[in-house]
Parts: sequence; C-alpha cells; structure tokens
Amino acid sequence: MSITRGVLGTALCAVAATSSLSVAHTVSAAPQSNSPHDSIVVLHKSFQNNVTTRVRRIVRTQKTLDSLWRLAAPGEGAAPRVAFDRHDVIVAALGDKPTTHYEVRVVNVEVLASEEVVFIETTAPPVQCITGDMVTQPLTIVRFPRPATGATRNNVRFVDLPVRKVCVRP
Repeated sequence: MSITRGVLGTALCAVAATSSLSVAHTVSAAPQSNSPHDSIVVLHKSFQNNVTTRVRRIVRTQKTLDSLWRLAAPGEGAAPRVAFDRHDVIVAALGDKPTTHYEVRVVNVEVLASEEVVFIETTAPPVQCITGDMVTQPLTIVRFPRPATGATRNNVRFVDLPVRKVCVRP
C-alpha cells in the first residue's frame, strides 16, 4: 500500500502553509521517474530482531549503521556499504508488538527549507482478524538520496501515518 500524491500533497501543503516553508526536494517510495535518485531503497525489513523499542532515526555514518545493523539483522552478516556522501539511511521500528500483522514502512521524505520530514506508515491488525500469537518487532531500514546542498539536515521530523488492515473472511 502506498500513499497517494493527493493525500500526501495536501498534508504537505498544510505544513508549508502553517510554517511558511517551501519544498526543496521530494523523495518518494513510489518513484516519480525511472531515476534511482527519486526512490527510497529498502536495505532490510524484518519482523523478528533485537530492536524491542520504538525507533525513528536518521543514520549518516557507516559506523552507526553497522552498530544498528547488528541489532536489526542478527545473523545476517555485515551491514551493506552505503555511500553516505550521496545517501542517508532511516531506521524505523515499532518495538515489541503482541501479535503478527504489524508493519512499518518509510513512504516518503520531504526536504523543506528548514527541516526534513519523514513519513512512516504504521500498520496494525484489525481487532476482529485472526493473528499469530507471538511477539514481533516490525522494522525497516531504507536508504534515500541525501538532500541537495543548501538544504538543512539538522532538523528531522517523523510523521507516523497509521493504517488499519481490513480483515477479509472467506
């Protein structure tokens, strides 16, 4: 599932209108062109890991990524090499959840004049659906193009976009 441009655009217009900011750069999970510079690339996604608390973090060095990778992807070897001169990395985790069917996805990064806004879709299972009775730790690690020179990289705001799955019964 992805966010439609209309909903996201409306939300961003509201942000820009209330804070007098202008959009400098957009990165979307649904690429706007065939260029690799317009997309978010998933480096790792898991539901069983050692990240038991909620995490929203921008990673800007290989050393930090290596540390987080050991928790996020135990037993999967070394973290992938990232060209941090051209990319940043986002780690988003929900922490311990009581059942299956929870999910977390980075769906968009907006670079405004004074901040980066990271949109994270969080999915929870419907109450009436059957879920697996086990503790899970939904997590995703993504790479995205570093903002253009001149855009701020100091202020980062994470916006959670809750999504509720629909239970379809046979």
